[in-house]
Amino acid sequence: MRNGRFLVLVVCALALAALPAAAQTLTAGIDVWTTPDDGSAYVDFTDNPLPAGYFCASSQPFAQRITLKGSAIATSPSGVLGSTDTVVERTGDVDVSGGQGSTTIHVRAISFVNRTAISVPGCSDTFSAKVGLSGTAPAGSITIHSSGTAGGTFDASFSVPGKITFTNNTTGLPLRTPATETISLQTSGAPWADSVGTGGIAYPNPVSIDTNGDGVADDSTPGTTPGFAPGWSHGCNPPCPVKVDHNGPHPTWPLPPPPKCSKDVIDAVSRFEAEQADTVNPASASNTVAAEDEINVLSSTRVAGQSLAVIDSATAITPCLATTTTSTYVVVSDSN
Repeated sequence: MRNGRFLVLVVCALALAALPAAAQTLTAGIDVWTTPDDGSAYVDFTDNPLPAGYFCASSQPFAQRITLKGSAIATSPSGVLGSTDTVVERTGDVDVSGGQGSTTIHVRAISFVNRTAISVPGCSDTFSAKVGLSGTAPAGSITIHSSGTAGGTFDASFSVPGKITFTNNTTGLPLRTPATETISLQTSGAPWADSVGTGGIAYPNPVSIDTNGDGVADDSTPGTTPGFAPGWSHGCNPPCPVKVDHNGPHPTWPLPPPPKCSKDVIDAVSRFEAEQADTVNPASASNTVAAEDEINVLSSTRVAGQSLAVIDSATAITPCLATTTTSTYVVVSDSN
């Protein structure tokens, strides 16, 4: 079966504090992620179409992009991982007393669905798509870096054998052989903190998860690791969720991503960004925009040539996302 092509993204991260002296060994466990429902995740058949007749007898070659959103993975106990759509297991303890340590990782489950019904030229019916694992994911690796008191960064490299199953929305029946694709992901300089923030998933007990996409929890995994919260930053208080991008199919969050900021906040952030274009060091925490914008930079860093800042605003929802033509910012209330 021909395969879909997946989006490639750059890496962004936030400036972090360091790891507490007491937490020198991070125990094995799972990390849980949620994909933002913003159209940034997709499978793309434009360069490698599905053949004529795949969807119905008269369907033309399918050469479209299908945008995806996360679908919560079924668990037992039910609901303990919230809206998690991606589960990655670290199989060994990591000693970071020397500043960094490594272990093996496996993607244990993924769950994505199409955002809108799929129309296919030549077919009167519409279709749905579900993306899950195709068999067992091969081993990957993660290196965790600590910087001394409350967090650090991590680098990871792993593969995901994906399976795309299509269903006819009228009959409710799945189509013939699913499309498959094995993709490689790399993440560099992604943030972690020693605890999750508001709404974050912390479930340190063993949990069963749905690994084959049938909606039934079928395999046991360890819980999340106390002291290791990937995708969180101490750049604000309580810790903020930070999008972790891969040079692979989709960015992820440690919980559902914040809502979009209001237009006045986005406009103010755009003015802030214009000022930073003339600043020698855009990562400086002392930079501000005009006083009437009521926005200040809390923290920022540059990773892989990109910048993602945590900023605060007296008028923003807490937190919210402000996306300009070039960057995305996490905006938090200055009351935090």
